[in-house]
Amino acid sequence: MMNLYLEYLNKHIDKVNKSFDLDQFQSGKFKKLLIVGIPASGKTSTSHILEKKYNIKVFHTDDAVNKTLKQLTGIGAWDRKKQAGIKKVAKETGITGDQFWLKVYKDNIEPILKNNQKMIVEGTLQYWYGAYPKLRPFLIKFPCIIMGKSIANSWKDRAVRDNLNKGPDFKRDKNDKLATKPHLVVYAKDKKKYSKNIKKWDDIL
Repeated sequence: MMNLYLEYLNKHIDKVNKSFDLDQFQSGKFKKLLIVGIPASGKTSTSHILEKKYNIKVFHTDDAVNKTLKQLTGIGAWDRKKQAGIKKVAKETGITGDQFWLKVYKDNIEPILKNNQKMIVEGTLQYWYGAYPKLRPFLIKFPCIIMGKSIANSWKDRAVRDNLNKGPDFKRDKNDKLATKPHLVVYAKDKKKYSKNIKKWDDIL
């Protein structure tokens, strides 16, 4: 039964990394390259390798969440304090979770995507793509790399990583991953329809 369940979780997302319209980033037509995927799929590691290889600055969407929390609550720590910080925002300002995440994007992610600096942006951008349809026409345009690591392997690797870093507990992480997966499915399907240059991304992994 468990094998069937894991197979179900994995089947909608390719297990290989793919680049979409990478030539448009390399040519300078677009100044941003997005690296997206579920947690622990290799986004940050990939971005740091490319950062060193091409001497390009990296922006992490986690930093945008952290910055918004700090602006609204004074709590800037990411891991365990993240949920407490969002709850504090709701209690003190009346802002909903949905309003919070949209504020993260509008205040601290969208300005990065719109500036003229050549940069890699990594994180779970598919969340904003899936959750806010009005943002899709803008986000779908960017060249990107979608990390194709299966959700089952990401569970395992993130549990190991968070245990080593004394980060969030495994139970909460599993729930977070399940919540992010449908957004990635929507983004990946739309990107395949939208993009003209799709290739397997095996240059560095």
